[in-house]
Amino acid sequence: MNRFRLLVVLLFVGCAGNPKTAAEAPEPDSAENETAAGSGSKERAESTSKSETGGAAAEEHHGTSGQSDVQSILQLVIDDEALDPYLHLGQPGRFPLAIAGPDVPQGLELLKATKPVDIVNQSESGKRAVLVFTKVSVTGNRAVVTYRYDVEKIKGTCNLTKNEGRWELTNSRITAHNYTPP
Repeated sequence: MNRFRLLVVLLFVGCAGNPKTAAEAPEPDSAENETAAGSGSKERAESTSKSETGGAAAEEHHGTSGQSDVQSILQLVIDDEALDPYLHLGQPGRFPLAIAGPDVPQGLELLKATKPVDIVNQSESGKRAVLVFTKVSVTGNRAVVTYRYDVEKIKGTCNLTKNEGRWELTNSRITAHNYTPP
């Protein structure tokens, strides 16, 4: 698996360093196309696009690279070893893992314990075990994710950074809470 990640990083770096390859690659968002054509770097284009359109929300909701980042970030959060003891995936109604939240885009493909994660409506969180992402904030190479898991009465915060094109969970904290869903 690590060899595969290394190969992907090397391919990404190789393509990003080759202006001809970067210019030929199709971009999903026309606003990013215009910026990328002038700079030759998709990362600079995303940075420029974010500053012009409102920061983190621009990265989270514009183009496939923003959704790809959110997908990578949320996958790291649900795979956090600190969260695993609270999920109790062996108990009835907890597997496959269900998630919800206002910043969770539809169409994400996340896995937990070999099964795809269910993305559900936030109103279902009071009726079943749902990991609710209360905030997913991406700014440049940093991300902060907060969540709550009402069935276990916990809330958590994760900080992530992007190094060499790859997101990493830098720290996480889980605490008890007394929130009772409506």
